[in-house]
Amino acid sequence: MIGILLLFWAGYQNFDLVFNQYQNNYGQSAWNTSEIGQAIKDYTDSIGNEENAHVVAFPHWVDTRLVGINAGFPTKDFAIWPDQLEATKEVEGPKLFVIKIDDTGSIDILQSLYPSGILQHNISDFPNKDFYQFFVLPE
Repeated sequence: MIGILLLFWAGYQNFDLVFNQYQNNYGQSAWNTSEIGQAIKDYTDSIGNEENAHVVAFPHWVDTRLVGINAGFPTKDFAIWPDQLEATKEVEGPKLFVIKIDDTGSIDILQSLYPSGILQHNISDFPNKDFYQFFVLPE
């Protein structure tokens, strides 16, 4: 009887460790590439295509290759550097830019390039993982 009780107690402890404590710790430490990937997937499923979706690169932020995998485009790297943003003016169609919440320089560049662009604050399920989406509608 004590063996069965110990077995259930150990099972409960392991379940809590793996599915609660580890999951919470991982969610707070890892960047939210799945949420960014879902934002790009929603964009490509509605009005845009993957060629016009970008994640503005920022030091020590998300791995943009993982964003591609989570968006359903496993071979696509969505990174674009801030000094490459001006080149997107030549591309026609709607555009989506995902920006780190504290990358004000890239936001300023995008707002000067696309004055009618729409900046949207995307709130993450995890604290301190929010990001911006900047939409450019076709002219």
